[in-house]
Amino acid sequence: MKMLIYTVFTILSLASCHQKQPAEEKENSITDSISIESEQTVHLKTLIDAPEFSLTDLSGKQKSLIDYRGKYIFMDIWATWCGPCRMQIPAMKELEKKYIDKNLVFLSISVDPEKDNSKWKTMIAEENMAGEHLFAGHESGFGEVYEVEYIPRFLFIDPNGKILLDDAPQPMDPVSLGINPALTQILDMIK
Repeated sequence: MKMLIYTVFTILSLASCHQKQPAEEKENSITDSISIESEQTVHLKTLIDAPEFSLTDLSGKQKSLIDYRGKYIFMDIWATWCGPCRMQIPAMKELEKKYIDKNLVFLSISVDPEKDNSKWKTMIAEENMAGEHLFAGHESGFGEVYEVEYIPRFLFIDPNGKILLDDAPQPMDPVSLGINPALTQILDMIK
């Protein structure tokens, strides 16, 4: 089952029009090949560990990546000032309701400046946003460690803390403005 999930993630990543093309390969990545029915070759990279973090939640408690060990993580990196980020909120809320019984946590991490911490808390309350919320700000180094070049950015991390997708499909489908079927295909595979 795990190999099937990795294969589907890889295929969806290759098909994504938002796929990030790294300038250079990561030092610890190894390329393997598998064959697909159409005799295409798909290259699978060895999964890399998600960088550890220590960020503050809404109540001021420190949370780290290890606190979510054993669960899949759909990570949303966003900011209150980001219009495209805010457009994802209705779809994100719908997905959180749909997949509440899965071994999955929806983890939203704000990269707002430190001065906007209260604005972040207010927006979460006003929008009735569910899931887990952490505040990274600018000074935590989170953006650099996770190589955040744009927002919104979505990542998918497995229960062992390995990054499955470093540019996961966004919750809202940009064509239909409904739930993104590419993302639901992935999330439907989680038990």
